[in-house]
Amino acid sequence: ASGELAVMTSWDGTMSVWNMKTEEQVWSRPTSLPGTGSFHEYRVRFSPDGRFVASGGADLAIQLRRASNGELVRFFPGHEDTISGIVFLPDGKRMMSAAVSGELRVHDLTQPGPILEIPHPFWVQSLAVSPGGEALATACRDGAVRTFDMQTGELLSENVGRSENPNVEFLQLRNP
Repeated sequence: ASGELAVMTSWDGTMSVWNMKTEEQVWSRPTSLPGTGSFHEYRVRFSPDGRFVASGGADLAIQLRRASNGELVRFFPGHEDTISGIVFLPDGKRMMSAAVSGELRVHDLTQPGPILEIPHPFWVQSLAVSPGGEALATACRDGAVRTFDMQTGELLSENVGRSENPNVEFLQLRNP
């Protein structure tokens, strides 16, 4: 049921899923993969349908796991710096990742590499995808909020200097 599971990462190098209704741990796994060293995962996110958990951090990659048992489904390596954001697109078939270096990548969950890389000038602190999946918003270390077209990666708008520590989210209004 919706809202029963919570996922967390910890400084001890583990990621855990908990059933909040029963207060029991569903599973716990080390966040470092064999041969990759010991790294911390700083960002974690459930897919819209709740089937997957994506995590990323100092290992410069995204891990996609089954939410039910923690099994590794896919590994998305290749970022040049620490992962600073992960967000799934509303269709649940794609996700965005951002790195401290400013890298933005769109990943298809069925393909190993990114399907789109979007140039970005600053450290991305927060990511959001519009409810329809057509736009991406970033809140950045330079205080700017930027929006991008999700199909082309084109910069749509830029509002500079609004905050020292910005966060961003899209609003979806529903008709009564």
